[in-house]
Amino acid sequence: MPSQMKVKTKKVKKVKRKVKGTGESEIKRKKSEKVVGWSWWESIGSPEKVAAPLVNQSEKCFREVVRRYGVQLCYTPMMLSHKVVTDASYRSAVCDILKDEKHIIAQLAGKNVDYICKAASLISDSCTAIDINLGCPQTIAKNGQYGAFMSDESAFEAIKRLSKEISCPVTAKIRIRETPSKTLKYLNSLLDAGVSMICIHGRYVTQRAVVPPHWDHVSEVLRMFSSGGKTPVPIILNGGVTDITSFQSVLNIPNCAGVMSGEGLLVNPALFKPDVHFRHPAELYLKLCSDSKYSPSHISIPRKHVYYIFRHLWDQNIDQYDILIAASEVEQLIKISETVIKRLDENHKHVIEKDVPRKGGRPRRRTKAGHLAPPAIGGLGAADDG
Repeated sequence: MPSQMKVKTKKVKKVKRKVKGTGESEIKRKKSEKVVGWSWWESIGSPEKVAAPLVNQSEKCFREVVRRYGVQLCYTPMMLSHKVVTDASYRSAVCDILKDEKHIIAQLAGKNVDYICKAASLISDSCTAIDINLGCPQTIAKNGQYGAFMSDESAFEAIKRLSKEISCPVTAKIRIRETPSKTLKYLNSLLDAGVSMICIHGRYVTQRAVVPPHWDHVSEVLRMFSSGGKTPVPIILNGGVTDITSFQSVLNIPNCAGVMSGEGLLVNPALFKPDVHFRHPAELYLKLCSDSKYSPSHISIPRKHVYYIFRHLWDQNIDQYDILIAASEVEQLIKISETVIKRLDENHKHVIEKDVPRKGGRPRRRTKAGHLAPPAIGGLGAADDG
């Protein structure tokens, strides 16, 4: 029998500090009741459509676009906890939560529990919840021992401490383990540590997007995790959600509270509005990039968004792809977008399915799926956690 949440609220720990020169104690955070679990989830509208945390790509401009096309809950980009604590410029760049932004979860990654807790204390007042990344499968995460490679002991300790020390709920994003019983055991340990919501990615740590998610595994886990027709905390599911059909299919899994999309939204920010042509979110995104309120911290961020939105058209627009790779201003991205859309309207293929070599004869890079490779992200690359 899975462990159950006995209460829907938690008391925030009292933290006292001396007021210099008076000898009096000041309550830094007043004793209050913190809404957690299902009560918290319902207080933010029980969101079913969720945008994933994306390294350097789920920034404020992109979040605003996907919200206008139906997303109900967003995450910040993944933030390395030790850099949030030690590098103010990094913190201001990646933790770009707007003052009037609602329903936003800030995701932290790291192997050092003290850094995670300190980072959370610096940003928790501006977000809806703090999420601990326990699912990133990338090599850089393995080298840094964070994400899917963070030790269970450290993960549980971080969640226990945060659930007592910060004023907002704590959530976790994970991947499935080797068997349903092992995944269930992990969920119960996270529950006992104090999580208010868990996002489950339906693939193993060793698998990438070319492998379909294991929804049979996930369904069995949720069946065992639930009691009385409901899981102890909300569970949202992630993996392979690329259109409205796959979204609805995953949402229909019993005990699924919401569905998260990552790359699906990168390619089509209007994924949840299937009647909207992809040109419209592209135009909206670039318009917002020119607004100081939403402008990204580095040109490589919108450059990569434009790449993803038009990814299926670059082979027919290789000249524009080459301009994109070197683009240094938003105005260039706007012109590229306008050119590609105009050619599409005219049913014109500028380059007929042929990757003409660039000057010097060096071939263009391609992904394993055969797409022309995305432009590099500059300035905010991830680094091993300390």
